[in-house]
Amino acid sequence: MCIRYRSTPIGPYDEIVLVPGAFAHPPNADIPAPTFLSDRRFTRIFVSHEDALRIGREMLGTRKEMATFNLFSVPVPLDFLTLFAPSICERRIDEDGVPVGDEEWVRTRFSGFLWASMTGINGTPNRVQSPVFPDLQDLKINTVLYTTGTMRIAAE
Repeated sequence: MCIRYRSTPIGPYDEIVLVPGAFAHPPNADIPAPTFLSDRRFTRIFVSHEDALRIGREMLGTRKEMATFNLFSVPVPLDFLTLFAPSICERRIDEDGVPVGDEEWVRTRFSGFLWASMTGINGTPNRVQSPVFPDLQDLKINTVLYTTGTMRIAAE
């Protein structure tokens, strides 16, 4: 998911969130039984602003990394899109994005509304050698959904 934040307390910035698949909850986690969409979790978040990186790591416990974004629009308008994102579970991490000890898993819900139009990625990033972040060239990603609206994030 590619997100362009136009107005935030730290100023505008871009973010790419990768949600490659579903993962099982730990067997001892005290959370409701999973549904088809309930176990989707992101493995990497790239941001274009250093403050977003710091806040994500220090205050939200989210592993974020710096990236340079170059987005461009294409003339393929969509009308209205209502976004439903599944619950995700997060853990506390240190400054380098490494999990810190065993902790209770917290289910997080996303809600909100968005208007959408199509956009693209200008250029192809360098190949990534990582066991958890797939190479975007291999995925053949050439268009992403561009949206604007409100998104709320809350722990249950």
